[in-house]
Amino acid sequence: MVLHDFKTLWIGTGGGQIVLVDVNNWTPIIRTHRHTASIRCLLAVKLRGTVKYGPSSSTSVILSGGLGFRKKSELDTDRENQYGCLGVWDADFPQMVKQMSDWAKKRKDLCQTTPRHTRSIAL
Repeated sequence: MVLHDFKTLWIGTGGGQIVLVDVNNWTPIIRTHRHTASIRCLLAVKLRGTVKYGPSSSTSVILSGGLGFRKKSELDTDRENQYGCLGVWDADFPQMVKQMSDWAKKRKDLCQTTPRHTRSIAL
């Protein structure tokens, strides 16, 4: 486990999942499943200098170490040929997830409040 900026708790599991929890209200933010076996370590790293690559990007990253790494399209993995893998996560990932969730909710609300004939014309 690693606590980043006293806001987000990153928890690695034995099944290769990473669970992010908002520590202000102890609610789960997201669960990822990119490693194929247990998460061996989680580490928060502050980067030096101006290495920002986006308008709101962080100067910190989270490193996750585990056995094997699952590609997005990969359902089953060959467990005999697994090697130690290091994942590098943007420390602002939890905020991005919350923002995208808020945008999805706003779009859904907008679709429900927009009259049906207006939506068909706009398409």
